[in-house]
Amino acid sequence: MLYMKVKRPEGIEVRVRRQDVLLDGIRQLQRKKSLLGLLRVQFFGESGIDTGGLRKEFLSAFIAAIQTNLFEGTELSGLSPGPHVEAVENGSFKVVGQVMVMSILQEGPPPAFLANWVYRYLCTPDVTTIPLVEDDIVNPDIRTLVKRIKEVNSKEEL
Repeated sequence: MLYMKVKRPEGIEVRVRRQDVLLDGIRQLQRKKSLLGLLRVQFFGESGIDTGGLRKEFLSAFIAAIQTNLFEGTELSGLSPGPHVEAVENGSFKVVGQVMVMSILQEGPPPAFLANWVYRYLCTPDVTTIPLVEDDIVNPDIRTLVKRIKEVNSKEEL
């Protein structure tokens, strides 16, 4: 169990509604100083002590919700972060990234839906070395702009 090897100060407790796992989870986790502890989950209106099952259930629902609500593209080529400026500005995407790591460390589901370029971006210290692959660009308007820019031979043509 990988999460047992991670030093963590104290547990992270969240109480969420099943119908709003994403919103409740993000709001509560944003308020935490650190997300290094073992996650303990309680669902509103339900009794139960989290011995691991509720945590895995929450992480599964959370990962599924971010896949549906914050990413776009096709399952075949992988998903890319959607153009959610507000989610970037208010820190939601940061929490999403932290929960993805938390899910992997605490035996939840991995974010296996990400596009190859997203994995390269997350795993490469120098992002300027990541090649731009046009097929990785989900938005057709942006893909067209990138193709046009690549065809430009001078600043004047821009």
